[in-house]
Amino acid sequence: MSLTPAMILSTMNRDELRRNIGQVFKFFPIPRRDSTIGSYESENNQWLLRRESSDKKSFEFLNMIGDYNPLVLDPVKIKNFDAPDILILRGQVILEGSNVRYEPSHPKPSSDTPPIFLTMFLEGFEDSPLPTFTSPSFQPFKFCVKNTSQQTVRDFRSTLYIPQAFKPPTLPLYLGKLSKIGESTINSTSYAIYETFAQSPIYGNDQVCIGELVLEVDPGNYTFLWKIRCADGTFPKENEYGEITVCVEPFGKIMDEAVTNLYKKQ
Repeated sequence: MSLTPAMILSTMNRDELRRNIGQVFKFFPIPRRDSTIGSYESENNQWLLRRESSDKKSFEFLNMIGDYNPLVLDPVKIKNFDAPDILILRGQVILEGSNVRYEPSHPKPSSDTPPIFLTMFLEGFEDSPLPTFTSPSFQPFKFCVKNTSQQTVRDFRSTLYIPQAFKPPTLPLYLGKLSKIGESTINSTSYAIYETFAQSPIYGNDQVCIGELVLEVDPGNYTFLWKIRCADGTFPKENEYGEITVCVEPFGKIMDEAVTNLYKKQ
């Protein structure tokens, strides 16, 4: 019997889960808390992968924060792993009192649903091959996400990797909804990692500003890396990270060019 893509994915998820028993994960979409006063996103999103069931068909998760009943998931309910500690599900976990249940998504048939595609760019430089800034400058880097498909996307998480050559200015640093969550080294370059979670929808062919950073750096060319996660997948799809390359020029050079252009017009 030949294996279908769904069977292959389920087997891959099962093997990955077995290797990670004892680890703590976050679920995405973020679990929903239902109560008599309404529904809201739960902050209790820390789940210990406790063990595999005796019949080898499912896995048990325990919430590390609240007093909830165990949650049992079979591998097919997990869409994919998002390193280092996020499990992207094919539905949503619902918390009701001490009870925990899994509610599957019901997407339209793939033939009727256009593919989702999200990308990131700097506001004001969407069509610019090399956004240019001055140093020193207090002009913020404004990061935007664009949905180039026709389908609305809800609940997406954006991660930015900023080279550590960029430093906060002497004035207070304005983060604009972007939170620093850590540091990482990628291909011998050290990065500060910023992240934000957007709960408001981004409609088809629309864009939203997810936040801004005011940072200083010496003149040169630099590359920001980015990654966007939502229930429909991780972007960019073709590469591990998206890239935004910027040019930072000395302020004096910009002034000299402005003066030169002024005289040319006279």
